[in-house]
Order: sequence, then structure tokens, then C-alpha cells
Amino acid sequence: GLFIYGNAPTNQGSVILEDGFRFGGSATNESSGTLSYIRIEHAGKNGFHAIQLFGVGAGTQVNHIQVFNNENIAFRLKGGGVNLKYISAIKHGGYGLWAEHGWQGYGQFWIFQTDRQATLFPVNFWNQARSVEFRNDEAFFLTEPRTEFVVSNVTLIGNGDAEGTENGTRRGVRIRRGAFGIFQNAIVTEFPDDAVRVEDLDVEELGNEMILDNVHAFNNRVNYNEDAESFFLNSGNYNLSEQLVPGININNFVGSLPSSFNPTSVSSWFDNAPYIGAVENAGNDWTAEGDWFKNLDGTIR
Repeated sequence: GLFIYGNAPTNQGSVILEDGFRFGGSATNESSGTLSYIRIEHAGKNGFHAIQLFGVGAGTQVNHIQVFNNENIAFRLKGGGVNLKYISAIKHGGYGLWAEHGWQGYGQFWIFQTDRQATLFPVNFWNQARSVEFRNDEAFFLTEPRTEFVVSNVTLIGNGDAEGTENGTRRGVRIRRGAFGIFQNAIVTEFPDDAVRVEDLDVEELGNEMILDNVHAFNNRVNYNEDAESFFLNSGNYNLSEQLVPGININNFVGSLPSSFNPTSVSSWFDNAPYIGAVENAGNDWTAEGDWFKNLDGTIR
């Protein structure tokens, strides 16, 4: 895989030594360079991941990155403030993206699609692998700086859920252990476990520091779970739906629905995209621009 270690803060100490590499510090806006139009294939072996961004600062540019057919986690973030735009993992074995230890960043136009099982027996792919996971700190959920995000325009497609069929334990997005932020304009479908789950936050943070809105989760074993269900879905105050998005299925991530949320209202870093999903339509498909993106079957789009 590709490993980048920067000098931006984490919540695990001033400087971290892990697997023989040092990262962390106080340079919040440090730049570790530019990554653009890169595809990483068949990575993630021996406990490592396809892309590791540890303590990487907000000055780093990361866009148009695809991870294809990796064995472990596709995008692994620990601390730092790097932002990620136009990223995908297709056929990821373990997690699609796992961010923790005080990562504070933006994300837009994320696609995670896999046809590979995550199972408990036999144990493989980190057991209950998620396409997207946000955590803060396992030992103390309120460790500062806390993992905080603004993520919009996401499409997550799992390996299928069908009655009477054992498709494993894979999940969609899970926000836990003190992580919080804004998660908007997302499609989550075809997961054999829960699709959208929020937990481990104080009730006062729900609807304030933590916003889950404009999400369609459908054709999953469980569409919404924990606070995603009890607070955000059942309150009726948020645009959370279990209705299909036309055109979206286990093989197709192109399609969207109009949304009241435009991420440009948060920051000029975001592109104008007032719609639910990562790819608006066939006429506005960033994955088909150039010859850099592989489909689930390995062909170039």
C-alpha cells in the first residue's frame, strides 16, 4: 500500500511511534503533498492497508483516488486533518474507510462498493467490516481533539441481503466511540447487517454536533440502528428514508435524488452538489472522466 506519515495532531500523544514510523505533532495545516488520479490494487496484506494517512495535515491534497480489490482496509486515517474528495474503494475486503484518533476533516464524493463477504465464522475481513467507520478513542470517548467530520455525497453498496441467504456480516456506515459530525446526502444499500448506525454520543450532541440527514437506506437487513433509528429516523425531523433511489442497485452506483442540503453552505472546499448520492447521473459521472476508474468486474469505465 501507500503510507504517508505527517506532523498534524492526533489525540494519542504529541508524537506517535507505530510499526517503526513516527507521526503526529502540532502542524495542523502541514502539507504532505498531492495525491491525484491514483489507483492502488491488490494491497492490504500482512495487517497493513491500501492507503494509510497518519497525522496528515489539512494542506495535503487528496482527490480522485481508487482502491481496487484490497484485502484489508482501503483508507485508514489516524488523526490529522486531511480532506478527501472523489475517492472510492471497489471490492474492498475489510473496511472501506476507517477514521479515528482525532481525524478532523471534510469528505465529498465517496463510493464504496464490494461484492465480498465479511463473516464471523470463519473469521475474515475484520469480522463485521464496515464500508465507513468513524471513531474517536476506544479507551475514552471524549479524548481531545475528537474525531469530527463533514461528509456529503456518499454511495455505499454492500455484497447483498436476501432472505434465506447467508451473505455475511458486512455493514454500511457506523459512527461510534465519541466521533461526531455532519453526514449528509448518502445512499446506503445491499448490506447484510445494519446500514446506518450512530451510537456512543451524549443525547445533547444528537441533532447539534451530530447531524444525520438526507439519507436513503434501503434493501439492507437493518436500514437504521441505535441512535440513527431512535433519534434521527423516528423523530421525523430529518430526511431519512427507506425508499429506493431509482437506478441504484447492487451493481450500479450512478444515480441520485434532489436534496435540501448543499455542502457549499459549510465550506467553499465543497463542490456544488445539492443531491443525495455520490454520482448525480450519467451526464455528471466523475468516475467516467478519463480512464482511471475500475468497475466491480475489473473493466475500465
